[in-house]
Amino acid sequence: MSLALALNSIRQEQFLSLRLSSDDSALMEQLHARMGLSKTEIVKRALRELAHSTTAHQQVHLFEMGQPFFGKYGDASRQSREIKSVVKAKLAAKRLASQRLA
Repeated sequence: MSLALALNSIRQEQFLSLRLSSDDSALMEQLHARMGLSKTEIVKRALRELAHSTTAHQQVHLFEMGQPFFGKYGDASRQSREIKSVVKAKLAAKRLASQRLA
């Protein structure tokens, strides 16, 4: 392989620096020791796995995740009115009880 070709292949690679939390760093060390892979290879494999996982291809939005629960308990305005009437009734009972004591 010529020197020019070797230099060209080196230029095509990209370098990445990571800041890891202490937990992530400990996890990296455990994987390194257990699997015998370099840290670079661990990151590359994780990147490829994420790219090929089904969750990476399906962009699930928060709305779609919560959609089965929306309206599950009926009309929100009706619930609000019911809650207000319960609170008003409790406050009225409290006022009546305090008036009887006075």
